[in-house]
Amino acid sequence: MNENTKSLVKQVGKYLQKQRTERGLTQEALAERADISVSYLSMLERGERAPHLQTLVALSEALAVPLVALLSPEDAPQEGDVSAGLRSFIAFRGLSASQVGQLESVARVLFPAREGGEHG
Repeated sequence: MNENTKSLVKQVGKYLQKQRTERGLTQEALAERADISVSYLSMLERGERAPHLQTLVALSEALAVPLVALLSPEDAPQEGDVSAGLRSFIAFRGLSASQVGQLESVARVLFPAREGGEHG
Protein backbone atom coordinates (compact mmCIF):
# COMPACT_ATOMS: atom_id res chain seq x y z
CA MET A 1 0.00 0.00 0.00
CA ASN A 2 1.42 3.40 -0.92
CA GLU A 3 1.41 6.34 1.51
CA ASN A 4 -1.65 8.01 -0.07
CA THR A 5 -3.65 4.81 0.27
CA LYS A 6 -2.51 4.30 3.87
CA SER A 7 -3.54 7.86 4.67
CA LEU A 8 -6.98 7.36 3.08
CA VAL A 9 -7.52 4.08 4.96
CA LYS A 10 -6.69 5.82 8.28
CA GLN A 11 -8.98 8.71 7.37
CA VAL A 12 -11.87 6.38 6.51
CA GLY A 13 -11.37 4.63 9.85
CA LYS A 14 -11.45 7.89 11.81
CA TYR A 15 -14.56 9.00 9.95
CA LEU A 16 -16.33 5.70 10.60
CA GLN A 17 -15.54 5.90 14.30
CA LYS A 18 -16.66 9.53 14.50
CA GLN A 19 -19.96 8.83 12.74
CA ARG A 20 -20.58 5.75 14.88
CA THR A 21 -19.94 7.53 18.17
CA GLU A 22 -21.96 10.61 17.14
CA ARG A 23 -24.91 8.29 16.65
CA GLY A 24 -24.37 6.59 19.99
CA LEU A 25 -23.70 3.23 18.36
CA THR A 26 -21.40 0.58 19.75
CA GLN A 27 -19.09 -1.28 17.41
CA GLU A 28 -21.34 -4.29 17.91
CA ALA A 29 -24.45 -2.37 16.83
CA LEU A 30 -22.83 -0.89 13.71
CA ALA A 31 -21.22 -4.20 12.76
CA GLU A 32 -24.61 -5.88 13.00
CA ARG A 33 -26.27 -3.18 10.86
CA ALA A 34 -23.55 -3.50 8.22
CA ASP A 35 -23.43 -7.30 8.46
CA ILE A 36 -19.70 -7.41 9.23
CA SER A 37 -17.78 -8.74 12.21
CA VAL A 38 -16.94 -6.54 15.17
CA SER A 39 -13.25 -7.38 14.83
CA TYR A 40 -13.27 -6.30 11.16
CA LEU A 41 -15.02 -3.02 12.05
CA SER A 42 -12.47 -2.46 14.80
CA MET A 43 -9.61 -2.94 12.32
CA LEU A 44 -11.30 -0.58 9.88
CA GLU A 45 -11.72 2.12 12.53
CA ARG A 46 -8.04 1.79 13.48
CA GLY A 47 -7.05 2.07 9.82
CA GLU A 48 -5.47 -1.37 9.83
CA ARG A 49 -7.57 -2.79 6.98
CA ALA A 50 -8.77 -1.30 3.70
CA PRO A 51 -12.50 -1.96 3.31
CA HIS A 52 -13.95 -3.56 0.18
CA LEU A 53 -16.45 -1.53 -1.83
CA GLN A 54 -19.32 -3.78 -0.68
CA THR A 55 -18.34 -3.07 2.95
CA LEU A 56 -18.21 0.70 2.31
CA VAL A 57 -21.69 0.58 0.79
CA ALA A 58 -23.03 -1.39 3.77
CA LEU A 59 -21.43 1.03 6.26
CA SER A 60 -22.70 4.11 4.43
CA GLU A 61 -26.22 2.67 4.52
CA ALA A 62 -25.90 1.65 8.18
CA LEU A 63 -24.74 5.16 9.12
CA ALA A 64 -27.08 6.95 6.67
CA VAL A 65 -24.22 8.90 5.13
CA PRO A 66 -23.43 9.27 1.44
CA LEU A 67 -20.86 6.77 0.19
CA VAL A 68 -18.69 9.61 -1.09
CA ALA A 69 -18.46 10.98 2.47
CA LEU A 70 -16.57 7.86 3.53
CA LEU A 71 -13.92 8.51 0.90
CA SER A 72 -13.62 12.29 1.19
CA PRO A 73 -11.18 14.07 3.46
CA GLU A 74 -12.91 14.78 6.76
CA ASP A 75 -11.91 18.42 6.76
CA ALA A 76 -12.61 19.07 3.08
CA PRO A 77 -15.84 20.84 2.15
CA GLN A 78 -18.26 18.64 0.22
CA GLU A 79 -18.28 20.73 -2.96
CA GLY A 80 -20.71 23.32 -1.64
CA ASP A 81 -23.17 20.79 -0.22
CA VAL A 82 -24.11 22.48 3.05
CA SER A 83 -27.20 20.31 3.49
CA ALA A 84 -25.50 16.89 3.62
CA GLY A 85 -25.43 16.81 7.43
CA LEU A 86 -29.09 17.72 7.68
CA ARG A 87 -30.08 15.08 5.12
CA SER A 88 -28.06 12.53 7.05
CA PHE A 89 -29.82 13.55 10.30
CA ILE A 90 -33.24 13.19 8.65
CA ALA A 91 -32.43 9.85 7.03
CA PHE A 92 -30.80 8.34 10.11
CA ARG A 93 -33.83 9.16 12.25
CA GLY A 94 -36.30 8.15 9.55
CA LEU A 95 -38.23 11.41 9.82
CA SER A 96 -41.51 11.73 7.96
CA ALA A 97 -42.38 14.72 5.75
CA SER A 98 -44.51 16.06 8.61
CA GLN A 99 -41.61 15.78 11.05
CA VAL A 100 -39.26 17.50 8.59
CA GLY A 101 -41.82 20.31 8.37
CA GLN A 102 -41.81 20.60 12.17
CA LEU A 103 -38.03 20.69 12.14
CA GLU A 104 -38.11 23.46 9.56
CA SER A 105 -40.58 25.46 11.69
CA VAL A 106 -38.27 25.21 14.70
CA ALA A 107 -35.30 26.24 12.56
CA ARG A 108 -37.17 29.31 11.31
CA VAL A 109 -37.75 30.41 14.91
CA LEU A 110 -34.16 29.71 15.97
CA PHE A 111 -32.64 31.29 12.86
CA PRO A 112 -34.84 34.15 11.66
CA ALA A 113 -34.18 35.61 8.21
CA ARG A 114 -31.53 38.31 8.11
CA GLU A 115 -32.53 41.79 7.16
CA GLY A 116 -32.67 42.03 3.40
CA GLY A 117 -32.75 38.24 3.13
CA GLU A 118 -34.92 36.91 0.33
CA HIS A 119 -35.61 33.40 1.63
CA GLY A 120 -38.24 32.83 4.30
